[in-house]
Amino acid sequence: MRETFADDLRALHNKLVEMGRLTEVALQQAIDAFQTQNKHLAMAVIDGDV
Repeated sequence: MRETFADDLRALHNKLVEMGRLTEVALQQAIDAFQTQNKHLAMAVIDGDV
């Protein structure tokens, strides 16, 4: 039982880390799009938001 809980907790941790990484990438792209007024990049950021 404890191993299952530990495995689930590790999986959740890994998912949260990945979500944080994806958020960081999207935020940086959004900032870049805003600073350069790049509409195509802005649309790519919006399209990538799921």
